[in-house]
Amino acid sequence: MEGKAVKFGGTSLCDAIQMKKAAEIVRADPKRRVIVVSAPGKRTAKDEKMTDLLIRADKTSSETEREALFSVIQNRFDEMIHALRLPLDFGMEYKTMRNLRGDALISRGEYFSARIFSVLLGITFLDAAGCIFFRADGTLDEAKTRAVLSEKLSRAERAVIPGFYGSMPSGDIRLFSRGGSDITGAIVADAMDADIYENFTDVSGFLLADPNAVACPRTVPVVSYRELRYLSAMGARVLHADSILPLRKKQIPVVIRNTNDPHGAHTWVVSRKEKGIGGIVGAVGYTMISLERAHVGDDGEAVCALLSVLSSHGFSPVLLSHEPDTLNVLIRYCDYEKADKIAVAIQQELDAEIVTVRGGLAEIAIAGEGFTGEMRASVWRALEKASVRPLFAASVTESFSLVIGVSESELSSALHAIYDALIAYI
Repeated sequence: MEGKAVKFGGTSLCDAIQMKKAAEIVRADPKRRVIVVSAPGKRTAKDEKMTDLLIRADKTSSETEREALFSVIQNRFDEMIHALRLPLDFGMEYKTMRNLRGDALISRGEYFSARIFSVLLGITFLDAAGCIFFRADGTLDEAKTRAVLSEKLSRAERAVIPGFYGSMPSGDIRLFSRGGSDITGAIVADAMDADIYENFTDVSGFLLADPNAVACPRTVPVVSYRELRYLSAMGARVLHADSILPLRKKQIPVVIRNTNDPHGAHTWVVSRKEKGIGGIVGAVGYTMISLERAHVGDDGEAVCALLSVLSSHGFSPVLLSHEPDTLNVLIRYCDYEKADKIAVAIQQELDAEIVTVRGGLAEIAIAGEGFTGEMRASVWRALEKASVRPLFAASVTESFSLVIGVSESELSSALHAIYDALIAYI
């Protein structure tokens, strides 16, 4: 089945107006054959995502609150149906929804969104529960999914599929991790041997930096699968990191577009790119734990012991660096009390002479194919000029990425300085 796989994010489907825009985009190109949809997102900054409403309804122990949340959820879908003038009545399905719990309940945002969008377009609705399958251990059954999905898609001229979920061998609904509609879109693109996977969101392509941190950042016209997966894993919020894997394997090009400006600036994601910066990501909430002991940096068993201590406390390292007599490990979102417990365990397990804990750190990740020495020098000069003092730096692959640590209070200054230094290299 040739053609394009298309995915619309939650902001693209947040209300009737946005749904109409998305429908116009689909109708404008007959090659847009299979559409994956998210649950409705926020309509305004103070609004709540549909998925968050469903999660709250699932978690609350108050029947009064649960009923109130269901009323909000149902009214929002009914408002869309009424505004779009669609012949839909979810009355019986709303009653069924009220008895659901866990993943089955949380998935209803995508389910109802897809039902509405398929009727709006007048095309086939395919429930993800009947064509995306997980094994008993919770991992995706790729072979079964591809076989069933390919067969069903071959019998549909065009189709809408809800993202974010599939089914277990028992028939129970199971969710992907948050943002998993991107994964569904990639699975669909693979199963239909798509020519292109178009991902529509609320920004004009993949931006060089987070627009919440840097005003009006430039769109990066081309990024590689490698750059996008790395930056997504480090916190970039355009595509789910795991959605890149099936696309990269089949070398299906991705186009990231803005639903509100579909012909405007956009980003191509491709298998190979000669050189240039892919993006800059910054995030707060990190803690650095350092231990000192003679020759510990050259002791492989000490590294294993350190990782074991972290794992026993529910943490994995974001970054691990060493010097001859020092090991440094960066971890996420650790409060001081828990960090102190980890430090005590490290001191006991590794017989460390000194263990220090430093919280309140921010991490900046930069990635780019052919990340040159000239680019690195530009970064260091920019930070020096901005009077930002890096607290740590590391490169897993010197010609591809650079991770820099700064205090949280200096993150904004650092991001602006790095952005200005690297904008010429996109």
